[in-house]
Amino acid sequence: MRDGLLKQQESLDPLLTLRNGVGNLVHSQAAINGVFQAHFRAICMSRGEDKHDHGLALLAEIDLPRLMAESRATLQKPITRVEVVAAVKKFNTANSPGSDGLPAEFDQKYADQVGGYAAEGVPGGHAVGLPT
Repeated sequence: MRDGLLKQQESLDPLLTLRNGVGNLVHSQAAINGVFQAHFRAICMSRGEDKHDHGLALLAEIDLPRLMAESRATLQKPITRVEVVAAVKKFNTANSPGSDGLPAEFDQKYADQVGGYAAEGVPGGHAVGLPT
């Protein structure tokens, strides 16, 4: 009876094994969660491509409108976890998955975790001059 319940429970688990960042298979739910957390932390904290200097140079050539001091101050405030979570929950689920390969439904289900990593990563992008 117990074996039947275990097999039934395993069949309900959508993800039983996953490769971690160094290619080893992980099986426990805690380890799998850790792999996802590390993946999103890396995405949100990465410097991105080194093409940002070219992009900034192109922006410098455009005659952009000037912002009022109040608007500039608002835009320069750090993005909060609450703002990121609210934005993630508005993702259009009909769109194709993003560059991470995961659909919007995944991001929405784990918005609290994804939002935290994104909110942590955005100030780092500002610090190195990346457009975010």
